[in-house]
Amino acid sequence: MFKDPKKAKNYLFESSKEYVGEEDIIDVFMGSSKPSYLWFAVVGPLWALGIRSHNVILTENGVHFIKKDISNVIISHDFMHFSQINEFELKKGIFAKYLKFKFYNGRE
Repeated sequence: MFKDPKKAKNYLFESSKEYVGEEDIIDVFMGSSKPSYLWFAVVGPLWALGIRSHNVILTENGVHFIKKDISNVIISHDFMHFSQINEFELKKGIFAKYLKFKFYNGRE
C-alpha cells in the first residue's frame, strides 16, 4: 500500500485519532493474526475470513487495543490505564517485534 514507511506511519497516526479522541498519541503499532493452516484444509478459502488486524495505540493516559476483522470492521476496542499494566515484554524476532502485556487482573 505504501512504499515509504514514513507515509505508512503517518497514515496509522491519522487513522488512530478517531479512536482516542482528544488524547495525545505517543506511538501506534499494527499487527495481524491468522487462524491455523489446518483450518484451510477444513473450510478452504473461507479460512481468510479468520484473519484479524490489531492496532495498539499508546497515549498519554494508557493503551488502546483495537481488534478488526478482514473487512476492517472493529470487533473490540479495549482501553487499559498504565496503572493496570503489571508487566511489559518486547521481543525481537526475525521478521517482527512481539509486544506482550500482562495486567494485574490476569489478562495477557
